[in-house]
Amino acid sequence: MTHTAYHVQAVLEPSTHAEAINGPQGEEWMKATDQEYQSLLENNTWELCDLPADQKAIDCKWVFKVKYHADGKIERFKSRLVARGLSQQPGLDYEETFSPVVTYASI
Repeated sequence: MTHTAYHVQAVLEPSTHAEAINGPQGEEWMKATDQEYQSLLENNTWELCDLPADQKAIDCKWVFKVKYHADGKIERFKSRLVARGLSQQPGLDYEETFSPVVTYASI
């Protein structure tokens, strides 16, 4: 059996937002974070409200990935804003859990 290795451009994926925007591909990462933020706003992902005095907000983090074409060229820079839900406690911070499920129509 023969395996072929394709050359993939070496772009380091940053681990923090500061590292992303201050790095060599800062413009591309900033554009990716802006697109993600606009998508969240357009989809009404959250509603801004006052935090009760006895509660803590859930921390969030930017996750950065480089997407490649099959030939190894960069397709795009992708960023996601994710909640750090590990600090939540069942029954205290939440009552229900949800899992994303694909629908047949999207396949």
